[in-house]
This record gives sequence, C-alpha cells and structure tokens, in this order.
Amino acid sequence: MPDEIQPHKDEKTEPPTEKKLQKQREDGNIFFSNEMAIVLVTFFGALILRFIFPWVFNRLTLLTTSCFSHMSTVRLDENNIVNYITQFLLNVLEFLGPLMLLLTLVGGLSTLIQTGWVVSWKKANWKFEDVFKIDWQALNPLNPKKVMELFLNIAKIVVLTWVLYTSFKDSVQDWIPFMGGPVISLMVFLGNLLFNIVMKLCIFMFLLACWDFVYRYRKHQDDLKMTKHEVKEEMKQADGDPIVKRALRQKRFALFRRIMMEAVPKADVVITNPTHFSVAIQYDSKIMEAPKVVAKGIGPMAQRIKEIARQHHVPVVENKPLAQILFKTVDVGAFIPVNLYKAVAEVLAYVYKLKKAA
Repeated sequence: MPDEIQPHKDEKTEPPTEKKLQKQREDGNIFFSNEMAIVLVTFFGALILRFIFPWVFNRLTLLTTSCFSHMSTVRLDENNIVNYITQFLLNVLEFLGPLMLLLTLVGGLSTLIQTGWVVSWKKANWKFEDVFKIDWQALNPLNPKKVMELFLNIAKIVVLTWVLYTSFKDSVQDWIPFMGGPVISLMVFLGNLLFNIVMKLCIFMFLLACWDFVYRYRKHQDDLKMTKHEVKEEMKQADGDPIVKRALRQKRFALFRRIMMEAVPKADVVITNPTHFSVAIQYDSKIMEAPKVVAKGIGPMAQRIKEIARQHHVPVVENKPLAQILFKTVDVGAFIPVNLYKAVAEVLAYVYKLKKAA
C-alpha cells in the first residue's frame, strides 16, 4: 500500500470494543435522540388526551361552575383566599395528575427504549471550574452537531407550516356550520381538528426523529472509535500481558517441579526407560486404594528424579514399556489405572523382595 494512503498510527479507524462501550455506559456517555423522545411523548399524549378529553372537560366545567357559583357567598379574607386557591389547585391536580403521570411514564419509556437501563452518577459530578470552561468546538458554526440541529429546526418549521396550511385549507368549509351554533359543538370541532394536526405532525416528525436517531448513533460510534494500538492494549489487558503470562507459567512450573522433587524421597520406586522417562510411584496399603504417581519427568528432569532417588536410597527399576505408558497416561497425583495394576504390582513386589533381602 502506498504511504500516502496508509492510515496514521494514531488515527481512530477501529470500532469500539464491548469493554469500551460498557465503560462508556457506566460513565453515562450514551447516545440519545431528544427528537424521538419529544415525538413519542407528543403522540401518546395526544392519544391519551383524545380518550379522556370528555371526562376532563366535564370535570373542568363542573369545577369552574362551582367556583363561580360560590364566588359571591365566599368571604375572601386573608385566610380564606389561601384555602380557596389551594382547594382549587387540588381539584385541578385531581384530573390533570393522571395525565401528567402517564406522560412522565411515556417520556421515561422513550428514554429507556433508546438507551436501555443505565444508572450513572458520574455525569452529575459538578465542578466549579466547569463554569469557566468554554467549549470552543461547540461555538463553531460549522460544527457537524450545530449543522444537524439547524437542519432539523428548519425541517420542523417547514413541516409545521405545511401541515397547518393544508389542514386549515381543507377544513375552511367545515367551519361555516359552527359559526352560529353552540359553543360546545365548535369546541368539539376544534378539538378534532387539533388532534388531526398533531397526528400529521407526529408522522412527519417521527421520520425526522428516525433520521436524527440514526445520525446520533453513528456519530456516537464514530466518537468512540479506537486506534489499532488501543485495541491491542485492551486485548492485552483482557487476555493478560504475554510477558506476565509467561512469567506466571514459569513460576507455576517451578513450584510444580519443586513439589515433585520433594515427593521423590517418599516414593517406593522409580520406573525408568532408562534415559528418557522417569516415573516415581508411592504406595501405602493402609491409606491408599492404589499406587500413586508422585513425580514424573522427561529428559533432564527424568535424570534429576533418578539422582534424587539414588541419594535417598529409592530403588530405580528399568522397565521401558511401563515407564512410557505411565508417563503418557497418568498425571502426577493420580492413582494407577486398573489396567496397569498387574504390571505395577510386579515391580512393587520385586522392590519389596529386594528390601527384605537387604
């Protein structure tokens, strides 16, 4: 690849890993589309209001009638005026409270759908120096975020103007019958007209919100991209540094070898082939159900096992086939398998016979 088209070593070209995404979520750095939340709250709020509007209208009518009918009989002194206003607000809250609660739930669900369940207090950490910090990138009029917001605002104005114009233009003839009719009929007509306008707006705004959602998601992913070096370092942290892992393996092997060598003097016999393999066997009929391999080695380690055995007067018996199969099939600390009982028993019997003869 030519040098001029090779990516710079610090260029962020790799997608974020799962570990980095999880870390960003824990820090509260998540993408979120306000446009989508506004559209959902507006849509469901209009639907809810459409179904409960008759009930809300009747309650509001009764409340207003009651207030004005008792206005002349109520003594509005310093104490009564507070109680009167408080009671009025409680009555209003009684029928508007459920609506506000439902809208709050819709807003919370719209956020939960976009971001999932995220609890982070790091974004709430306020620092005094942040007051004087100026984000020069945000002030740049050519900032992609600013350009995107400008485009959305222009699109919303265009959509709002078009929907209002077409809706009133199509319904201008429908206004005439209500001009001299009851006020309640005109209010029902206006309510239906307003509901239709809101539904049309929600359809077009939902399309803009989807575009905003995709844009913010891709922007968020681009902002979290990593360099190849960062990916490699994270893989090292996740899998362990190869140098550290090699050092740990060496320490574990050294510890394992020391334990084996300490067990050789306690063995009853060392079976060899005679130069390549050495397997130390220990058997105590009082506490063991079968003979056990307490040490084994190949090459230099095999020679070391034989040296320690001779230093502690442990018999060394040459049996090439048995040494090979014991080394390959039985782990250190494991008992001899049943199919090798006879061969090992013969070796132990030979060793015990030598000890008695001595």
